[in-house]
Amino acid sequence: MKIAVTGPESSGKTSLTNWISKHFSMFQIDEYAREYLLQMKRPYDLDDVICIAKEQHRRIVQAPFGNVVVDTESIVSRIWIEEKFGKHFDWIEDQIRNEQFDLYILCSPDMPWEEDPLRENPLDRDRLFENYQKVLEQMKMKSLISSGPLIERQKFLVENMMSFLHAK
Repeated sequence: MKIAVTGPESSGKTSLTNWISKHFSMFQIDEYAREYLLQMKRPYDLDDVICIAKEQHRRIVQAPFGNVVVDTESIVSRIWIEEKFGKHFDWIEDQIRNEQFDLYILCSPDMPWEEDPLRENPLDRDRLFENYQKVLEQMKMKSLISSGPLIERQKFLVENMMSFLHAK
């Protein structure tokens, strides 16, 4: 089972990924962008985001065989590049398909914004969420929407992931 946790900034991706990893005993791949950007001493540019996208993808496709949960993936890179730089790259579409997730968990931005120096879109999360939904629909990716407080998200995923696993 390979699960991607995706969605706009400050929508609970990391908290949910950490919980899924522990609760379902899954190998976890963290968000590379945070690691990369925290080391920078200058504003990032398109080349940085491309580097981040490629490294995140490399980590995903080279993950050990078995149950894996990922905190962000190539859909995040696609939307980030389109929003910030107005660019679209076909190779990102190829990365999305190549990652071969069994399930995407799309995090709703219905929780309070948490300030963070790496975050940029406190007032635009709902529109970005709709972009994530559109990409998942266009690419015909199996997805669940996770919303509400963390405890509700956890309960929803226990109920729905189990039925998803049994249907496979």
